[in-house]
Amino acid sequence: MLGDDDAVLASVAKLLAPAAHATVLLSVVARDGVPPVPGPDELSAAYARQGLRLVEARPATTAEVAAASSSWAKRLRAGTARPVTLLRWRSGSSCAGVDAQT
Repeated sequence: MLGDDDAVLASVAKLLAPAAHATVLLSVVARDGVPPVPGPDELSAAYARQGLRLVEARPATTAEVAAASSSWAKRLRAGTARPVTLLRWRSGSSCAGVDAQT
């Protein structure tokens, strides 16, 4: 979901119906051993290669994290002890630009 693996994004794109919306909550910190969440421009380019349009990339609210009802997020204290990024995109539409940025 960080845009560095086209095969992963291609698989995600195949799961979505045309014009479907998808939302991901992710949390990455330095001790995870992976690069930080890229900026919206870099994510937009990676998603566009697979026919996905990034429409929102921003910090998730505590309420959004809680609404996900993820036991893993609770264990990690995501949204309180760890930052969480909300990514939302749409499939099968124009892939130019990001509507909202971090």
